[in-house]
Amino acid sequence: MSKTSILVVEDELIVARDIRARLLRQGYAVPAVVSSGEEAIREAAVHRPDLILMDIMLKGEMDGIEAAERIGAQSDVPIIYLTAFADERTLQRAKITEPFGYILKPFEERELHITIEMALYKHGVEQVLREKEQWFATTLWSIGDAVISTDREDFVTFMNPMAENLTGWSRKDALGRRLNEVFVKDVEKSVLISRDGRRIPLQETSSPLQNGRGETRGSVHVFRDVSEQRKAEQALLDSMERYRSLYENAPVMLHSIDKDRTILSVSDYWLEVMGYERDEVLGRDSTDFLTDHSRKFMVDVVLPQAIKTGSCKDIPLRYLKRDENGIDVLLSVVGEQEPPGEATRLMVVSVDVTERRRAEEQIRFQASLLAQVHNAVVATDRSRGIIFWNDFAETLYHWKSEEVQ
Repeated sequence: MSKTSILVVEDELIVARDIRARLLRQGYAVPAVVSSGEEAIREAAVHRPDLILMDIMLKGEMDGIEAAERIGAQSDVPIIYLTAFADERTLQRAKITEPFGYILKPFEERELHITIEMALYKHGVEQVLREKEQWFATTLWSIGDAVISTDREDFVTFMNPMAENLTGWSRKDALGRRLNEVFVKDVEKSVLISRDGRRIPLQETSSPLQNGRGETRGSVHVFRDVSEQRKAEQALLDSMERYRSLYENAPVMLHSIDKDRTILSVSDYWLEVMGYERDEVLGRDSTDFLTDHSRKFMVDVVLPQAIKTGSCKDIPLRYLKRDENGIDVLLSVVGEQEPPGEATRLMVVSVDVTERRRAEEQIRFQASLLAQVHNAVVATDRSRGIIFWNDFAETLYHWKSEEVQ
């Protein structure tokens, strides 16, 4: 581990040699001993010492205070002033350079050692704090959120570029002003009103700034423009409303259920066909509205398949309406699968095919009657393609029905 190096600036030769000897005995390195401010500036740049012992009253055109000021402008090195006496004006000049200590001549060796160690420790702590402060400042300067901090009197002390952009205030103009002058809000609507009159939807978090003793030293306000988020939320609400309207008003029987068969929503057309009010249906087991045979098939076959695969299509079932009349439907199910492989919500689409079934049965009945008459009966479509050929026509013309249709 290298020794702490100390540059000595002292114009009295005997005193300078004494200080150097004491420093060496205490384990410090002394790269140079100089007697003027100009030499001090030069040697500080060459050796880059860890600390400088600077006599205030140097001979020549430049005293120790001016030399310390110039060195401080070029490097971050702690300086301890040595002085036998100084008037008030000189001491005030010395304070401006922010020295890390004073040693009055003559001094004891122990006093010298303690002052140096305290200065080195203080400088090290301040260096760490400055680095952290710089790190935090850089972070706050570059993040995407707007940040404003205030002192305990609510005057603005910090403002990052995003805050400048949103508030319309430049950092230069905002610093030292009251927070409520720079950060103007419509609290009820959560809107920021910028300096140029823009109204910006806002999301904000405010916290007190406290010191190590828990005393409030100010506040910090972090906020962001949520215009796009609000637009997206409104678009989602509009989309949901359109979906709800389409769902409830679609001219087809629709209802949604969970994997426990509980009805979560139902369309107006379903209610109209079945003869129920919405509050009579929501929350009930969807199979309550099926015949016994259809209920068993739905529970044992249809729903397990729909939950497992996410869909099933055109399943013939029979509903019982409120008036106990039955209707035939073709039922299809589409599931929302979450997690993958398991449907947690099911959309059930039921197409009323009661009239179609009746028409099909009527057609089959009429066809059976025509097949039994003792006359040849042949029916064609508009393109003169044969669509019906009864048994007597087969006997008369010696063509099978499947051969001519």
